[in-house]
Amino acid sequence: MIRRHIKLIKLLVQENEYKPASFFSEMLHVSTKTVYSDLDELLGVAKKFDLDLVKIPRSGILLKGTEDQKNKLIDYIQRDIKGDAYSKENRRLQIVKRLLILEDELSVEKISQEFLVSKTSLYNDLMIIEKMMDDPTVKVLSSHDGIEITGKESNIQRAIERFIMSFQMETQMDMEEIIRIFFDNEIIVMVDGLLFEDYLDLTENVSDYYLRGLRIDMMILLSRIQCNHHLEKEEMFLFNSLKYMETFIVANSMVEKIKYTLHIEFTNEDIEYFSQ
Repeated sequence: MIRRHIKLIKLLVQENEYKPASFFSEMLHVSTKTVYSDLDELLGVAKKFDLDLVKIPRSGILLKGTEDQKNKLIDYIQRDIKGDAYSKENRRLQIVKRLLILEDELSVEKISQEFLVSKTSLYNDLMIIEKMMDDPTVKVLSSHDGIEITGKESNIQRAIERFIMSFQMETQMDMEEIIRIFFDNEIIVMVDGLLFEDYLDLTENVSDYYLRGLRIDMMILLSRIQCNHHLEKEEMFLFNSLKYMETFIVANSMVEKIKYTLHIEFTNEDIEYFSQ
């Protein structure tokens, strides 16, 4: 069960009156078409607990049943959340994290045993991960030697960001939860300290949407540098667009704080990247 379904069930349980599909689409940030599709998928779950998922034109949607039946449904989905470690969504998130952030040596055989799934399912996971990264130059390759993701470093970093955004849209998981799972806490604290404390005067007027993207980009960059992956000299896209941090002095100050706290080394190309 994906997290959007869980959120939809919780909304249905909370409501005692008919609500239009538009109400649920606004709460879940999806289309009404997606809401109806999700409701069709949840009919079987409702029936397990003798609940009636009613859809009446011009009236709306209502989950009918006793409080006891609804409580049992909530208990069921809470257990489903706890078992989420073995879900296909979590499995894909962990594969990308361990390949590109932790640099674990992974093979289809190893992941198959760890997540208790077939190799066929894992090959499908790898295809979906590559699709979510949305870059024809970034490839997810599997061989007898293991699984690797190949491409230019700058493209890989963009692909990681696209994967995270796509993962959030697909699962409706809270972005903060994804960040906590995906990145080392030391890096999260470092980036948040820079953006929301040390350089707050430069970022407080930046839009939330832009700042969210910048925050994730910085976490990806620092995580990759920790693994000794550095940007190519010609790739300097992050601070090119950050008009509030244009000066070389500010960028170098940030680099020095990062080096001191995380004990990582920047190449000249990395520093040039921060300086643009």
